[in-house]
Amino acid sequence: MQARQQAQPVKDASHLYEVERRARHAERPGFRISELQLSPTQTVPWHFHTNIADTFYVLEGQMRLFLQDP
Repeated sequence: MQARQQAQPVKDASHLYEVERRARHAERPGFRISELQLSPTQTVPWHFHTNIADTFYVLEGQMRLFLQDP
């Protein structure tokens, strides 16, 4: 019987997907403000957070979110 592997947390996933621009505006323990600029063809892979809340602001164009449990 093969042992089930647990997913390991990733502190910085920026290397996992490409975006047009990334900017870190503020950071302190337990808090971070990051800005991502995506082109119409770029996507952020589906993922989840255990103790982080994401907030999204769309300044131009449209964005589609897929939620596991809306």
